[in-house]
Amino acid sequence: MRYFMKQILVISGAGKQTSKTVADKLTDMLSDRGVGEIDVKVTDLKNLKKDAANGDMLVSTMLIDNCALPVFSGLPFLTGIRLNEELEKIVCAL
Repeated sequence: MRYFMKQILVISGAGKQTSKTVADKLTDMLSDRGVGEIDVKVTDLKNLKKDAANGDMLVSTMLIDNCALPVFSGLPFLTGIRLNEELEKIVCAL
């Protein structure tokens, strides 16, 4: 059970390894900015609805419809394009 920790879910249509790559980069970048108490969790479409019940936001490399969480693009964490802009959006939403 988590009390004050924010949880960011990461999902990718390309598979778990792609999601893990995004999650690892996001975790490192948040840590570099001094953002603490964040749980970054990899999920998949099968478990998204269940995991979203405990999540605070979703970072996705694919289009996601009908998600109750705020959704941010995971593509910049793979390509490096507009990476700082997307990270800033995530930090502001925390």
